[in-house]
Amino acid sequence: ASNQLNIKELAPKGNDMELFHFLSAGPHVISKAPVILSKNKGLIEELIREMKFIPFPPRPKPQRSDSHHLSTNVPEEYPPKDGYENSRQLNVIARAILICKDLVVLWKEIGYYQICSDVNDL
Repeated sequence: ASNQLNIKELAPKGNDMELFHFLSAGPHVISKAPVILSKNKGLIEELIREMKFIPFPPRPKPQRSDSHHLSTNVPEEYPPKDGYENSRQLNVIARAILICKDLVVLWKEIGYYQICSDVNDL
C-alpha cells in the first residue's frame, strides 16, 4: 500500500502527524515496526525535510503547586486543539526514534533542536 502513497498529495490535505504515525508503523506491534519504518524511511525523510514536519510541543508539566490538578484526568483530544501534541502521538515519535536514530538528525537539520527534550520524559 505504501508504494502507492504520494506524499505530496497526502501531507497538504491532511494531518502530518497522522501521516507520520502511519509511515512509522504506529498502528503496528513493535516487532513489525523496524521493517515498516525501514520500508518507509524515504517517505519519512521527505515528510521531515521537504514538508518540514515537526510535532506540536508536549504539554507543559503542571507545577508542584498545581498538583491538585493531577487527579483530574482530562482526556487528550486528537487532533489537539490547544497547540500541544498528545502523549500517544509523542510516544509514536519516541518509538520511531528508538528504532531509527537518524530521525533526530533529520529534525535537527531543519532546525527542530528540541526533539530530544520533547520526547525524553515519556
